[in-house]
Amino acid sequence: MHFVSGVDTFPAGLTGSYGTAGTAATAAASFAVAKNGTGVGTMAFAAGATIATFTMGTATTFASGDVLTIIAPASPDATLANLAWTLTGVL
Repeated sequence: MHFVSGVDTFPAGLTGSYGTAGTAATAAASFAVAKNGTGVGTMAFAAGATIATFTMGTATTFASGDVLTIIAPASPDATLANLAWTLTGVL
């Protein structure tokens, strides 16, 4: 996601965000959430889970030109599939 205008702030813990998988992971899988290439949080699926948990140590603000990236694990789980997520912030 590339921010083209305005300012968005994601709350600590990514409160209000939601992630789901159509097929659960066999093992735990953690995805990094990055701002301009620097990790700011995670989206994690526990083994056997189809709902993600989120972490973000502090509220993080994104402004015009900042880039938000979700980075998959280096060793992906072979069964985790059909992912979808919504990150909730305030403008």
